Amino acid sequence: MTEKTNSLWQWFADNEQKIKDAINDGTAFEREYIVESLNDLILDLGMFSWEIGPGQESEWSLTISPNGDRKRMLQSKKIIETAPSLGAWEFHYCKPARAWDRTFQLYDDFMIQHVVDASGWHFVSLPQPDGLIHITLEAPNIGRLDSYTAQTAAEIVVTNEIGEESKILHVGTIEIVREMVKDMADAKASLSYLRRWVEELIRLQ
Repeated sequence: MTEKTNSLWQWFADNEQKIKDAINDGTAFEREYIVESLNDLILDLGMFSWEIGPGQESEWSLTISPNGDRKRMLQSKKIIETAPSLGAWEFHYCKPARAWDRTFQLYDDFMIQHVVDASGWHFVSLPQPDGLIHITLEAPNIGRLDSYTAQTAAEIVVTNEIGEESKILHVGTIEIVREMVKDMADAKASLSYLRRWVEELIRLQ
């Protein structure tokens, strides 16, 4: 993998400005070149996904995600450890927790696009005997989503709220419902508290 990793970072360093220019005001052809090049280089390393966006402390960030896989996360971590030092960039081996408006888009199996607003969702999180955390999300506005797409939405929300690494290491199961059962309703909290609550459960383990 070392040779392939070196090829990725050499290409990235050589094309850093082209990447930024393509995203900021590039042509469709220029953006397509960047996307196809990164797809080829990163997928050559394994079943990873990637995304470029604003950084948390730098202007730009590149995330190479292990797609929720614990073993693959060890690989993505090694890949990121060899990233070049570029002043405008930060690099992540998992999707970090996001500061976001909790609105996003996703597609179902029929390639129908859905806009999901999770800003009004609630959750209950409970520790399990195996040491992992079970999260139930209450999402009253998912009636138009089939069960698979709703589950995908739940996975996206939890990842964005607590970060992919915490989800991989500490979350066992995620359930999404339109309404909490009665014995859980009194324990539910706003989604905005999920990260803090999960961190506290991890601390108490």
